[in-house]
Amino acid sequence: MAETVSTLKSIFTQTTPQGERYEPVDRIAGLGGLFGVIAALLGVVTFILPDSLPAGTALELPFQAVQYLQDYPLSCYTTAAFLGLLAVGMLLQARASKKLGSLLESGYPSIMWIAAIVIFYAAYLVIGGASIDPNVIVLVRAYVSDMALAGWLVVVLWQLTVVMYTDASKSYVGLVAGLCNGFFWPVLALSGASSTFYGAAIIGAYALLMIGQVATMMFWWMPKEHIREFARSTDTAKFAFGISGFLTFLLGSAAVFDGAIQVLHGVPVWMPWSSYETYPHHIYVTAMDFYTPPWVVQAFILGLIFWLMLAPRLGSSDVSDIPIHEDILKGGLKWFTVFLGIVGVISTTYASTLMASMGETLAVFITIAPAAAMFLVGTAYAGANDVIVGLPLVFTSVFLMVTPYSMAGYVTIPWTIVIITQALLMVETKIRGHTMFAQTFLTVIATGVASLAFIAFMLGSFGRGPPAMWPANVWFPVHLFPDIPVEVQAPTIMTIVVMTLIIRNVSVVGYSTGAPSETAKIIGNITLVFAFMVTMFAGAKDITHQALTAASVVFMLYTISFVLVLSLNLNLGSRILKQGHELEGNLIRVAAAAGLVFGALVALYTLYIFSGFPSPIEIAGVITLLITLVVGLEILSLITWLSAGIRLGMLTGGFKFKR
Repeated sequence: MAETVSTLKSIFTQTTPQGERYEPVDRIAGLGGLFGVIAALLGVVTFILPDSLPAGTALELPFQAVQYLQDYPLSCYTTAAFLGLLAVGMLLQARASKKLGSLLESGYPSIMWIAAIVIFYAAYLVIGGASIDPNVIVLVRAYVSDMALAGWLVVVLWQLTVVMYTDASKSYVGLVAGLCNGFFWPVLALSGASSTFYGAAIIGAYALLMIGQVATMMFWWMPKEHIREFARSTDTAKFAFGISGFLTFLLGSAAVFDGAIQVLHGVPVWMPWSSYETYPHHIYVTAMDFYTPPWVVQAFILGLIFWLMLAPRLGSSDVSDIPIHEDILKGGLKWFTVFLGIVGVISTTYASTLMASMGETLAVFITIAPAAAMFLVGTAYAGANDVIVGLPLVFTSVFLMVTPYSMAGYVTIPWTIVIITQALLMVETKIRGHTMFAQTFLTVIATGVASLAFIAFMLGSFGRGPPAMWPANVWFPVHLFPDIPVEVQAPTIMTIVVMTLIIRNVSVVGYSTGAPSETAKIIGNITLVFAFMVTMFAGAKDITHQALTAASVVFMLYTISFVLVLSLNLNLGSRILKQGHELEGNLIRVAAAAGLVFGALVALYTLYIFSGFPSPIEIAGVITLLITLVVGLEILSLITWLSAGIRLGMLTGGFKFKR
């Protein structure tokens, strides 16, 4: 406590504890935080005023634009003033962006100029409602559209900007500034989740903004020495990464458990976030009613963007402690996941207008965009031998996308596990400064279990499925869960079968750690394309066609990853040979080469059969040959991975608790 008081005294007196004067990052830029504090106070006032809605909420709940015009015209002015204060504050900070950029040796701080301009533009759009006649329906709809545009522009640029405070600073002041500002909009969006928590969420959001803006002032008024000197992430930034990941998925629980869970034939099912119904509306003509409020999903996605932007950049001391040689999320992968998050924000914002003409087209991305980002992050972590963090993200993301629904437990339980693993990761980032759990032996176990489960499903070991063309009726035991109607459990069963192959592909990438392989990265990323295909189940007219669709997805995924996996196996064989284990190394190489040859022969035979008009017997013969090839290759691959795990020391790479 005494140290904190001393720090605050130093900041406001511009002197060190020894009484010496110091040069702050920028004095005038610090005043920008003061305008943010005033904006937060204005927000609290608008919450108390009976003739105004809380300032800023309409940016995330643009359907409130109608209420602005019809019931709360004062809100046009208060929200515009709120945004204007934030814009002035950002503008004062933007003038110091060049100075901060020179300290960081980066041009990223210049984004503050864009953020300031965008927030000013949003204020202009919002105050435009003051001159609109609420009885002119066309103008009302246009104002709702303007509010949605202003909304997603402001919240996205805000998230991309405020993360800089945490990333740039070595102190906890930067951590507080980034986290509090970064979770202001997510918490404000949650105010629309439930009337029970409405007041608490509003006050909590403005409190976060106020604390964040005070910390922003301190960020600029502290000595230049608190800015990081190197490109790698600071210890506080790593800790912030852990905290933001935990908070993001904790807040996301509102989107998972609020409205998405419905009861079908007495069984709880989870409806995708993009699920909605329509009804006539006197202004919108056709309005949308989502099972899960899209603004609640937006709260999760905004936290996700902040978390992704904090993806750690590792230094030499980091990679010496964990068995990886590069950042987990970097470059194109990192920015693509952020792009997916932005697409998710845009889709949720327009869906939050509740206007079918604006929200229907983008509704599908409410689920797919954040789920795809989670999948890619999970794949990256699993590929770095962290299946503890990676696989729960992959598993959850796939079941989020299952349509028309999945059994609720297959979403809620994995989501809970994600929260737990993120909490553990948060502790790990604080205690040891690591941003992952490098457990190579778990990679071997996960790959082996997924492969065995895939073989078991292919051989029909779990029971038989619907009366369809073999082997679809063998792979998919849609009566696997007793006392649950077939039509309820069928989409989940189909996904489980696909999931075994997805997890196998994602986990096997970890074998390339220590010998980076582009082939391994392709395996993980291409699997995402087939994860998207679980959305196709809803297009099948009955369970039989769902089974055939899922069987096609499995065959396509296995076929496309076939050469890549065998190429990885050849590489493993070469690495084992270099270790001096000639028997295993040569056996693995011969098995992989033989697999490629037999695969090519089966492909030629399949093309020959299907070049004409094959009979059912010929089709069954081809599928039997394919099953034989797939199961045989999978058994050989399983032996390869187990041997590699032993000879390359992966089975000894377990938990090592040391600081």
